[in-house]
Amino acid sequence: EQATPFAQGFMELLLEDLQSTVLHRSVKPPILSCFGDIALAVGGNFAPYLETTVGVLQQAGAMRADPNNYDLVDYINQLREGILEAYAGIIAGLKWASKTDLILPHVPTICAFLHVVATDQDQTDELLKGTLGIIGDLAEIFANGQIKGALDQQWIAEVLKSGRTRVGGPETKKLAKWAKEMVRRATQ
Repeated sequence: EQATPFAQGFMELLLEDLQSTVLHRSVKPPILSCFGDIALAVGGNFAPYLETTVGVLQQAGAMRADPNNYDLVDYINQLREGILEAYAGIIAGLKWASKTDLILPHVPTICAFLHVVATDQDQTDELLKGTLGIIGDLAEIFANGQIKGALDQQWIAEVLKSGRTRVGGPETKKLAKWAKEMVRRATQ
């Protein structure tokens, strides 16, 4: 929380940089990830930036690529990794500050993004792991059924299965198993 006095300045600069037409696009995914780092550093004091940040993440997550444009597909995947890292940091920061109620109104937006990532044919193992992690995190913090409807979806079951059965590392399988257990608890 010692970083709190600097959060506003950092957030303003990062948001400006995202809108810059001068900066190379390769800088934007790490900027998105920084939002999660800031949320982790300031915990509950991230609340004033939450609406704007989720809006920016939603806008970035709406980008799509022609599957034949490999450079753009790669860039979109990098953006998505940055978005997943941002959401992970925001969720963790607010969880540690016991302010998870602030996340609840954003669950539909987060889940809509996860659905896009989970069902994309160009999904990487890193994106799968990030998706599994966020699903597990949301299920864990809302274990009392608050988001049962959001978690009790066919695509969630499919991504959990994919994580356990798809060719990937043991880390992906372990994460999928954990996320499945969190979802089971949150939907019973």
